[in-house]
Amino acid sequence: MPVNIKDPDEEVLVAKQFDYIRNYLNQVERTLYADNFSLDGHSYTDYIDVNSFIDWWFVHELTLNGEPRWPKSSYMYKGRNGKLFAGPVWDFDWGTFIPDCFSYCINGAIWYNRLFDDPTFVNTVKKKWTETKTLFENVVQEIDNTEVKIRNSDNINIQMWPIDQNTNGDESMEFTEAVDRLRQSYLDRISWLNSAINNL
Repeated sequence: MPVNIKDPDEEVLVAKQFDYIRNYLNQVERTLYADNFSLDGHSYTDYIDVNSFIDWWFVHELTLNGEPRWPKSSYMYKGRNGKLFAGPVWDFDWGTFIPDCFSYCINGAIWYNRLFDDPTFVNTVKKKWTETKTLFENVVQEIDNTEVKIRNSDNINIQMWPIDQNTNGDESMEFTEAVDRLRQSYLDRISWLNSAINNL
């Protein structure tokens, strides 16, 4: 998987750091794709924070953000002597909340096809979904609250930055119509994901 290093900056990144990062990521990938998801006595879970990768996947699937299939907008981080974490989530400027999309959004992104080959990972996804589904459903209230707060800003926004694209199909809608579409797309997506995850 091609990777760019965001931090430390190129001007301060020394060869030893670069080699460490490259070798660590290569070890993650070799271990993940090895038989039984382990290599040299180590599981891929020794190298990555599984919960962060699941959370990252939830966010992108819930929002139908397909950008991670082109990983320039996919971020990971790792502290000294720590595991590799997925995140922070980033961008959401292209292809988010496409209505009537009833399939997995980020198949083929990063290492997820292989992660979902691991029954232990799948079981962890199911458990975490059950634990967090209510939190995701509560986001609808935040959509409603935010709609009220930003309604008056919509006209000024359009005056300052005229819309010249319609990537998601909602840019030309009236504000209320676009928010209604967002809300319904999100609810539909939760429902679809709930069924899909429970049937993994």
